[in-house]
Amino acid sequence: MRHSFFCGIVVSHRTKKKERLQSNKKNIEKGKMDNEKRIYKLCCIYILEGADRSFYIGLTGNLKQRMADYATGQIRVDNSAGSKLVYYRWFSDTMSAVGYKLLLNELPTESVEYLIRRMNPDKTNLITKI
Repeated sequence: MRHSFFCGIVVSHRTKKKERLQSNKKNIEKGKMDNEKRIYKLCCIYILEGADRSFYIGLTGNLKQRMADYATGQIRVDNSAGSKLVYYRWFSDTMSAVGYKLLLNELPTESVEYLIRRMNPDKTNLITKI
């Protein structure tokens, strides 16, 4: 075990690590994480189904606002006209959400459709549930 000398007091690195973990835990509860300068906040992956049955996979921190932006035309994606929200999933940090989005982008359309049907069998528009 490594030790550090601070003002004549021996402090083990285990103690420092434990204190750092407790500090990080407090920062996570506040919504911040000092470790690696990452900010932990809720992030949402969503899937829109267009009128031509194509899918758009997106990522946002405010799902209600994003859906309002689509409805008003402030944000446009290919085939967003007539699209409906068929799937969404919340993540506690942005990095996990980005990783999941990348995974979904690599999946074949049939697998994405299977995932949607597990959560939303009738493929109803979920915008009223957010």
